[in-house]
Amino acid sequence: MSNVKFQSIIKEIDEKKVITKKSGYLDVKKYLTHTRKYFKKKERYHRYKFDDKDIIIENNEIRLKGFQAKHIVMCIGIDQKKINLFNKIDINEVSGNSILAELNYSIKNIINNKISIVNTSKNIFHIGSSYNNGSDNIGHSKILDDARKIIKKKLIFKKSFFGIRSSSKDRRPIVGKHFQLKNLYIINGLGSKGISQAPYCSDKLFNYIEKNKQIDKEININRFKT
Repeated sequence: MSNVKFQSIIKEIDEKKVITKKSGYLDVKKYLTHTRKYFKKKERYHRYKFDDKDIIIENNEIRLKGFQAKHIVMCIGIDQKKINLFNKIDINEVSGNSILAELNYSIKNIINNKISIVNTSKNIFHIGSSYNNGSDNIGHSKILDDARKIIKKKLIFKKSFFGIRSSSKDRRPIVGKHFQLKNLYIINGLGSKGISQAPYCSDKLFNYIEKNKQIDKEININRFKT
């Protein structure tokens, strides 16, 4: 690998694998728990059950009953299909499964080979996830089989998880302003890369709203304009 930029992060490389010098993972559950605590202390977090009846549209602006906000950003994933506000955007369901499994064997690295295998605590590994078009729960058997082929050690199944992601027809995020309602925005369609893409998309939308900077065309909602 001749590129100097990549050489600085590559520890080892051959025909079968690449080992990086540094890597890590985000404990999403812990991150969200602490984030909520932080914003609650600042009185900037409210748990709110969204209902179509709470939407009020006047003079090409939208507001939610009981709230005062200059801008409203919808980040509600696949539930966006239930609300007829961004109906020109085709949001698709992509289901996925992941598991927790026990392995009495030490693995220091995060393995990423179609699925990810991450040691989250002593002998317990999070493995996943699958990617299936539609909303069906196809179960965790294939993930477990794939993990066993990669590790080639005895894995003991502990727990399974299932969820549905939202994805766009071109597999790219959807970020930007509503075509008619001048104070309504969206971040959606992040698919299986939500954790890594959300900060990037949020930054782009913030800079668009507050600094009038254009959103990259690859993720801009305007690509759906007809």
